[in-house]
Amino acid sequence: VQSLLECHYSVHGAFELLHDPILAPHRIAALRSVPCIAVQGAADLICPPGTAYALHEAWPEMELRLVPNAGHSMYDPR
Repeated sequence: VQSLLECHYSVHGAFELLHDPILAPHRIAALRSVPCIAVQGAADLICPPGTAYALHEAWPEMELRLVPNAGHSMYDPR
């Protein structure tokens, strides 16, 4: 399953985030009314917690939960 997810992401241009970043004002404006809880591994080396903090700063309505000692993968025991 993990390899299929990564392949889909890669084939679709990383969801065009390089050309239209998630923190672009028009994207954040569209998200601000959407209820969201983001769960972030505190030990994630692929998407470091700083990226989650940046998203939370841009989207303060989003609830951010950090999981101590958890990494990136859904296979991480935490």
